[in-house]
Amino acid sequence: MSHDQGHRYEWNTIPWRKLEVRVFKLQRRIYQATTRGETQKARKLQKLLAASWSAKSLAVRRVTQEAYKPRLTDFGGGKNAKSLYGLSPRCNDLLHIAFGTGLYGS
Repeated sequence: MSHDQGHRYEWNTIPWRKLEVRVFKLQRRIYQATTRGETQKARKLQKLLAASWSAKSLAVRRVTQEAYKPRLTDFGGGKNAKSLYGLSPRCNDLLHIAFGTGLYGS
């Protein structure tokens, strides 16, 4: 689940589907452990999920997609509608901020 520190991705080349599958499998293991009453195992898996590069990357992606959705002043979408955010997301900068220089690169 951990990410190789020597391997770097550009935002558009990250294999998002693979990351989603990894995170989902770990979430499923957490669910199964809790339904069986294995609280210690579930807590360890939760810590692993919180520390995983895959989960962090997906969280950054979700935040950037939500933050940079076009928001319109006129919800009808008429010709007078104006976008409140005209800037494009700087996703690589956000990755650097989110992960620091330790995981994403130096």
